Amino acid sequence: MTGLAFSGGAAFGAYQAGVWLELEARGWKPDVVSGISIGGVNAYLAAHGVTAAEMLAVWAEWPAELLPGRERTSGPPWAAQTPMFLAWVDRIVESFERRPLVSRLRLVALEASTWRRVVFEDEQVGREQLLAACALPGVLPPVKIDGRRLIDSGVLRYEPIRECLEAGADELIAVDLLEKHPFPPARWARKSILATLDWMRDERSEPGAAELVGVQLLKIGHPQLLGSVRDSFRWSRASADRLIATGRQDARERLSRQAKTAAAMHSSQPEPVSAAPQ
Repeated sequence: MTGLAFSGGAAFGAYQAGVWLELEARGWKPDVVSGISIGGVNAYLAAHGVTAAEMLAVWAEWPAELLPGRERTSGPPWAAQTPMFLAWVDRIVESFERRPLVSRLRLVALEASTWRRVVFEDEQVGREQLLAACALPGVLPPVKIDGRRLIDSGVLRYEPIRECLEAGADELIAVDLLEKHPFPPARWARKSILATLDWMRDERSEPGAAELVGVQLLKIGHPQLLGSVRDSFRWSRASADRLIATGRQDARERLSRQAKTAAAMHSSQPEPVSAAPQ
């Protein structure tokens, strides 16, 4: 069973669109897609079977159509673009919610009061759930669903690999937008906080080595910075085009490398020896 896990990373999400283009070109289809933060939006798109052309339009064209006026050059980088982002999510849901799901969908949010994950599945995922998954404190307000105030799970976790494993995936691709983090202390702090919470709760949020035995896991991410912290909160057509191209190239290289490694391992296996006739 195949799975696709999309991390958070705000405007860097265009990189995941590029990965999706390469996967579609190769005919690779996930049975389950999971997402955190902006990765949840891309998971929603992938699970609804968007084509390459549709994914390009969503990331390269729609924001420009929805961005009012000229972008601010001062103040928080997200201030001018938050209205565009909200309208963008609305347009995505309006365009694709009636399209049947072609993959299972698992969207991850975080309950603000307990810091426990909340997972929405398949048809449960709509506008409010997508906004909850992207509700980064200080950028977007929490979203109240079923009496719970939900925020972006990306404040603690990056890759929703566990959510794919729970669905039964044993062939998994994880796309990490922050493989190279623009502010490394944030990543270290999150790992420390998550480790402490796991210790207090006697649980493991991220799968350990034992849980990955028998799982074919390929991680795709860019070894260099995709941009600055400010860049991660600012959309531009030039940046989207660059990120899409980068994501597709990285996916092509890592998938090709994986295929060569698999072929080499197969060719090194000894041929089975037939029993001699009696």
